[in-house]
Amino acid sequence: MPSLPSYHASRDQTSPETPNLGISLDLPSYADYLPTYWPGQSINGKLRVQLSTPVKVSHLRVVLYGNVQVYGTQRNTPLSNGLFDYQKNIQLISKGLRIIKRPTNHIHSSTMQLQNLETDNHCNNTNENNNDEPSPPRNEATRQRRWTLHSKPKEKANKSKKQKQDDEEKYVQNLVKQIADNDFDKDTSHGAFVNEDFVHGLPSEENQTFNLDANTCHVGFSITVPISKTLPGTFDHKHYPVTYRLVAIMKCSDNNQNEILCYSTTKVCLEPYIDVQSPKFSSHIQSSPVKILVPGSGSIFRGFYSCLLSSSSVMNSFFIKSISKSRASSINTLLCASPQLRGYLELPKQAFERSESIPLRINLLNTCSNFKIHTLKIEVQLAQQIIMTCSFGETTEQKLITAKKILFRSNDGHTAISSGSSSNYISFDSPRMCFDLSKLMKVPSDCVYSIPSVSTRDVFYLTHDINVRLEIEGALVTKTNHYIPKIDMTEVVYSPSQESASTLSESYIGRKQSQKARKIYRMELNPLPIVIGCSGYENKIDV
Repeated sequence: MPSLPSYHASRDQTSPETPNLGISLDLPSYADYLPTYWPGQSINGKLRVQLSTPVKVSHLRVVLYGNVQVYGTQRNTPLSNGLFDYQKNIQLISKGLRIIKRPTNHIHSSTMQLQNLETDNHCNNTNENNNDEPSPPRNEATRQRRWTLHSKPKEKANKSKKQKQDDEEKYVQNLVKQIADNDFDKDTSHGAFVNEDFVHGLPSEENQTFNLDANTCHVGFSITVPISKTLPGTFDHKHYPVTYRLVAIMKCSDNNQNEILCYSTTKVCLEPYIDVQSPKFSSHIQSSPVKILVPGSGSIFRGFYSCLLSSSSVMNSFFIKSISKSRASSINTLLCASPQLRGYLELPKQAFERSESIPLRINLLNTCSNFKIHTLKIEVQLAQQIIMTCSFGETTEQKLITAKKILFRSNDGHTAISSGSSSNYISFDSPRMCFDLSKLMKVPSDCVYSIPSVSTRDVFYLTHDINVRLEIEGALVTKTNHYIPKIDMTEVVYSPSQESASTLSESYIGRKQSQKARKIYRMELNPLPIVIGCSGYENKIDV
């Protein structure tokens, strides 16, 4: 087969005698909006064929084509954001319909063929992998139908995909791919090629050709977006684009035996199939804890544990039995732990929709007997990153989606009264503290959906993480008399409001303390990965 030429040098779009092929969809499109479809929905539209002279059509097809790309500043330059260079162009889907003539013994004039095609539009919409043949005509009206959207016969299921595709089908797919690639940056495009080598090589069968008179005719089509196939959603990015478009091609010949290939493309937007209500996303998740040792401080648990050891074994046994089994293991660890600050994150589920609140909880444990916390600054970030799975898992892009800063201050003395707002004034006396930020954190309405690696054919994946930084300010206090502190393992939960968090974070003035007593510890908690997806797919699928 001849190789495909460079398209930019072969277009003939100005000749008034050149056939014109166009695509119109049922959904509207605007300057900044593309027709959007969900998995399971059908892309319905019409092919518009404008002819100034009669032609003989030997191949007419419309295809939903999608691909994922990675490139640098230009499409012909590699991406070099990291240690390696990346340049990819991988096909994700190529699914469509071919329009052929239905075999029949009845002979009709060209005028009758055009009339049936344009006005009645009696066509069977069938995918290329469907082996259902058209049913035999039952009456004279149905026998007069000469046109149908016919499918390629399905081959045996046990054959591999490469075995199914013969050379002619590969040729057509390569042609569709190159047309889509060359018009990648256009929302719509059309053109024609006359007497090119690759046009002659386009497969056609004599018994599937049909004649069209000089006129404008329309052929309806319907292509279903697969729901069972993992496809990423449309991702409009200057280096990692995921795009989908409809590509229509028509091979025909005029009265002068010139072979012409017309094409038309229109870009569409596909939403991903990431069901946030799936059971695999419903489980509780928790980050591994981060610890910071506090030098010069004693452990309240160690002192209490020493007291227990010096008492009778009966008292010790009574203390252990009084603790619930769920906390026995963690408390036993704390009894022997060094004085430390420990923090971790937790969420009741793993996946969220756009505009949904994120019920994030930050857990902080203070086991220091004489370290008094005065202020706690919390910075929460929702970030996305792109990781290249086609190489060594290198992160090539990180982007901040949204961030919040919250300040908590100790309610000791008169400070809380003079501030005028005591919403975020709390007591840091409890060893176990939990900060519920469900009223503060929310997924932005324009947040990009997560992209799993399998959907891009292991080119890259896009993930979302919750990052939290803590700044703990306090002081080591001196004990005036010896005492054994009371251990209260009850978890104290604080839930700041949106208003108090923003007001206090802006008007905060640091507490005056001596430099010797004042200590600041900065803790960066381990990130918590989440998934951004959709729900309600059952209401969007076409029945």
